[in-house]
Amino acid sequence: MTPPGILAEALRREIDLIGAIDHNAAGNARALVAASRAAGDTVHVLPGLEIESVEGVHVVCLCDNAEAAEAMEEFVWAYLPTSGHQPDVLGEQWLLDGDGTRIRQEMRPLLRSAKIRLEEICRESKRRGLLTIPAHVTRRGYGLFGVLGFMPVGMEVDALELGPPMPLSAPALADLDHHPHVCSSDAHWCSLHRPVVGGANDR
Repeated sequence: MTPPGILAEALRREIDLIGAIDHNAAGNARALVAASRAAGDTVHVLPGLEIESVEGVHVVCLCDNAEAAEAMEEFVWAYLPTSGHQPDVLGEQWLLDGDGTRIRQEMRPLLRSAKIRLEEICRESKRRGLLTIPAHVTRRGYGLFGVLGFMPVGMEVDALELGPPMPLSAPALADLDHHPHVCSSDAHWCSLHRPVVGGANDR
């Protein structure tokens, strides 16, 4: 899942707009933007991050520059432990440059939920001008409707990302009707020879 690999796969699939996000982190978005510029900007990159709320709901936040994404990351990291990641159990968390060279590992436990309520994440994201999209809302795990069963009253979002279909309550169906829908690859890795599969690093 290196920047050149992501861009090559996007070009192969004739995709010209992608979101670059990691779980509770935006550290690799700048590398993907740099790689895209070096390749002639044939693929436009929206930096961002996927934040997990204290309730266990995922929210994708996207913007048009790495600085804004990193500022949102700083906000989120105030609600995460500063250390404690276990690479041997949960996998390595590498920061890369635009060429895909490993710079350093992040030892903050990024797979944990941040101690921030869902409504606060959405409010802060909107305040900063980021696109705010609850992720895979129809997925039982980490999806808005799968976890809460409804959208909190007054929560402002720009769209709802669809996930695997599941039975929904009448209020959830009404919420779906009142917001734009998006779909994404939700990919953890890519290859020129194999299909992109589920995860959370490239949308």
